[in-house]
Amino acid sequence: MKGGTRKRGKTWSYYFDAAQVGGQRKKIEKGGFRTKKEAESALAKAIAEYDNSGQVFTPSDISVSDYLDFWFEQYCKVNLTENTQQTYSTLIKKHLKPQFGIYHLKALQAASIQDYINVLKGKGYSKASIQSIFVVLSTALNYAVEPMHYIKDNPCRFVKIGTVAKPVRERIVLTDKEFQCIMERFPAGSRYYIPS
Repeated sequence: MKGGTRKRGKTWSYYFDAAQVGGQRKKIEKGGFRTKKEAESALAKAIAEYDNSGQVFTPSDISVSDYLDFWFEQYCKVNLTENTQQTYSTLIKKHLKPQFGIYHLKALQAASIQDYINVLKGKGYSKASIQSIFVVLSTALNYAVEPMHYIKDNPCRFVKIGTVAKPVRERIVLTDKEFQCIMERFPAGSRYYIPS
């Protein structure tokens, strides 16, 4: 895309060609910059924004954290109920941002998502909780694929939750002395009396 800078009076401007409309050339121009360097920097940002249909980032440099914020504003707040928004917001803040936020969106891979699912399973999270976290991430990444075209494929497609073992309850065995203390504390007629 062609563009450049020029001095007008005491300030600098940038300009670049936009798409033709009705066969007529269109030019985008903005002035008021103090130096040529400021105008060139603004030109680079303006062209990047124009090339991304108004978005101020490119898919290659946005972090997962910033993308989740963008998705929440553009999709969740428009399409989801308030309760669902609150649930998604909590899962994003508590799980997705701490785990994946620092990665570039395009760098997120199925292997790292699978590892996190396995960590959650190891920590004793229920299958329902793990699925909730996974669904939020997968839905967000689906939106990045279509309609946004920020990534080609959703890496969640290759991730499996599988079976989740139910946590084993620890059995507590009381000594005779401990059992006797309980019996004395809750004698016959007490609400918590244990018939022997």
